[in-house]
Amino acid sequence: MSRPLKQGILSIFDIQNPVEMEKNKDDPQEVFGDKTFRQMQIILYNMLAEELGENILSSIACNRIPKLLSQYIIISDSGKDSEVQDLVHTFGKEKCFLLQIERPGYSFDKDIREWINTKYFISSYTAKINNKYDLELYHAQIRKVLVAWGMLKSPLKEN
Repeated sequence: MSRPLKQGILSIFDIQNPVEMEKNKDDPQEVFGDKTFRQMQIILYNMLAEELGENILSSIACNRIPKLLSQYIIISDSGKDSEVQDLVHTFGKEKCFLLQIERPGYSFDKDIREWINTKYFISSYTAKINNKYDLELYHAQIRKVLVAWGMLKSPLKEN
């Protein structure tokens, strides 16, 4: 969901190092008048939302998704109920899954996102992962959920 905001800010300010900008998204940047990359995305979102509605990012996603040639589409950075409602309405509950990732020491305090209400989803299509371990275990937790949802085949078990 944040792609249009990130691309917009990068384009407006003619920034050629998006990876570096994302890595330091909470550090004040001179190019933004000492605002952070995250703050600039929030400013751009608020401007767009004021003119076009708070579901502007989901409207963009709903128009873009059917043009993609993928079996599954992962939407990260979503965190507004109005966005989720648009996606579920457009694509149907049976095609929308919610994976929420918690991480110790991280919250939505500096962000416009919040926890999405699970009521918009089929309960067996929701999962929560606690990302407090190493990367290998984090990936294993994600694989387990995707296998349960039928998106990945279960690895063959060896005797």
